[in-house]
Amino acid sequence: MEYHTIKETANIHIFRNLSGDAPTFVKHAKTAAGIVENTREFHNQTFLYHYTQGKEVGFDFLLPTFDGTSLVYPDISTTHDWLAADIQTAADAQAFESYRQEMFTFLKWCLDIPYSDIPTEIRDDSDERRQLNWPRFETDVTYLLEHTLITQTQAEQLHTYLKRHFDTRAFQHHDLVPWHIAKDKQTGRLTLVDSGWSGWSFRYYDIVYYTLQMVGQADNIDEAYACWDFAKKEFAHDPHYMEIISTPLSYRGVRFAAELHRQNKLDTAQQILSTMWSLFQR
Repeated sequence: MEYHTIKETANIHIFRNLSGDAPTFVKHAKTAAGIVENTREFHNQTFLYHYTQGKEVGFDFLLPTFDGTSLVYPDISTTHDWLAADIQTAADAQAFESYRQEMFTFLKWCLDIPYSDIPTEIRDDSDERRQLNWPRFETDVTYLLEHTLITQTQAEQLHTYLKRHFDTRAFQHHDLVPWHIAKDKQTGRLTLVDSGWSGWSFRYYDIVYYTLQMVGQADNIDEAYACWDFAKKEFAHDPHYMEIISTPLSYRGVRFAAELHRQNKLDTAQQILSTMWSLFQR
């Protein structure tokens, strides 16, 4: 088999399969954990593909095949342009304004999906992950305290924010960033990929995730604030919007800052925390 490796982790080998009539994009599981990841993504991607048929939701979705080990997608690299080539070139991503309409059409659509329409596999996976939210948050708050990145008073405030709307949930993509969006060269339509962590999660989580990723990965605070401010206007009809979004903001801010600090990205971790505190008041 002729192939080109795109990325390889301990659990997954991602490559373009160049054999056969049409190239494919493959995520091959190397371990049991990799199989779990691919299984989750298969269920999420299949749900999004079928559930969006005949609906205008802002993005198109690809339908993969899965043999229990390898998750296989059609390769769109020649027919589409990525809004950011990859996470390493995120700073050069196309401007938020160029895709915000499609992005917020999708965000609003997600909020309207009834829980009863979510497949059992995704519900069960979401419930398992929900049970891990508190212990993982606690672990990372403790880490930030031990490294004097937050004070005890701030830790208590973050706990309060997380408790406030812990069970206010909706379907969320969990990885909505420009390097996961591709634009069809002919039609201009956008395709959103990498739904491996989608599920029933904190309401408005995708807005928080995008905003903090644009700071921590794309090093673009202006685009982060552009999204945050636009979202606040788009959801102005929700009188509890800022109160609700403080829950995922606390969760993601703490987890992302701790992750970056463990990777020795000290300045970026500090920037995430600084941004988080500013967003609570913005």
